Amino acid sequence: MITKSRRAAAVLADDEHHPSEPDEWWNIETVWFAFTIPERALNCVIYLIIRPSMGVCALQINIFDNTGFEPWRARHFRSLWHLPIPPSLQHIDMSDVGFWLDVVEPLTEYHIRYQHNNASFDITWRALVHPTLVDGNHIDQFGRVVGSLILDEEQISVDCIQMRDRSWKRRSDLEGRRGAYTYALHSRENGLLMTSGYAGDRSVAPRGGGWLLRDGRASPLAIGSRSVIERGPEGQPLDLVLEGEDQDRRPFRAVGRSLSRSIMHTSGNILSWDSLVQWDLDGLQCWGEDQDVLTPETWGDFPIKL
Repeated sequence: MITKSRRAAAVLADDEHHPSEPDEWWNIETVWFAFTIPERALNCVIYLIIRPSMGVCALQINIFDNTGFEPWRARHFRSLWHLPIPPSLQHIDMSDVGFWLDVVEPLTEYHIRYQHNNASFDITWRALVHPTLVDGNHIDQFGRVVGSLILDEEQISVDCIQMRDRSWKRRSDLEGRRGAYTYALHSRENGLLMTSGYAGDRSVAPRGGGWLLRDGRASPLAIGSRSVIERGPEGQPLDLVLEGEDQDRRPFRAVGRSLSRSIMHTSGNILSWDSLVQWDLDGLQCWGEDQDVLTPETWGDFPIKL
């Protein structure tokens, strides 16, 4: 498998391919970015999945708003599963499919371009906080995204705060997971990230399953829960509450409303509702996402209220 580091912090080399054992078939390396245009309830997800042992790379670009959550009703949806692996992850040139990513400054600044049919964008993502390394094989970090999007011949300015993440680990298509990846981002001084596992319609964050950033001071979560207060007719989360306490004993509460969402099937046995959420984080109005992660088999586990 891809070697799991015992490091406590991300290093510059984490923006590149990680060493892996060629006999582990399910090695995976991921690159994920997003940007948001809040006033339009519009979100764009950029996701690269590299399978080093298989010799293939997948790319998904998903631009959605509140007009439809199915891939065929998205504002723009493109999913390519069998592309060559880029020689370098610091300078990705996929000219054949209209995608380019350059690491301008490791762990700090990234330039991403995309061109295809009804959608193109040119954005720069720049860090607002230092990256957090989780379990030696996953990075979470948020930053400011600026640039432009052309969608159906309309040019739209991009200026938002959004997350990026990176993973390098074993992830088998024969295994699934149920949980959530949820965040509310206000500024470089205030934000919240929670990763949680399901217990019914309530998911619980383990100790260290995310962080609270308040007044410029970040601390891992000591305890946390994510409650889906209301779901839509297809099971999509609509109203959410995040509650808990960080390891500095600071309580938090975030109340969110999903304004748009998309069904994301990005990796084998993983299916998720990816929702753009407007949050009240302890009185601060902000934006973020909720990724409600299931498997196709557990899609219908939740009771649907019509």
